[in-house]
Amino acid sequence: MIEQTLQELGLANVLTVSPDAGAMAVMARRFERGELSARDLCDWAHRSIGHDGDGSCQVFVELDDVFDTVEYYDDEDEESLERRTVEAVHAFLNARR
Repeated sequence: MIEQTLQELGLANVLTVSPDAGAMAVMARRFERGELSARDLCDWAHRSIGHDGDGSCQVFVELDDVFDTVEYYDDEDEESLERRTVEAVHAFLNARR
């Protein structure tokens, strides 16, 4: 009965999705709507998911490490990290469809 109800609600995979990935999807959509900056999204991922969390979220955790040390990179700046975050969000959300 529970499986059938979840199916009817369009939530059939709710019990198989990683909580980290589910939360990351919510935050990624907030980023797409302009409610979060790239820096804030990646900071949230690092604090909430961390390096030991879901593998599909690690790109955001790693981007936070780069945001923290961007001044030490010759080939990175805030603008390039913003672009990389946008690309990562699109790839992450497209993979969930």
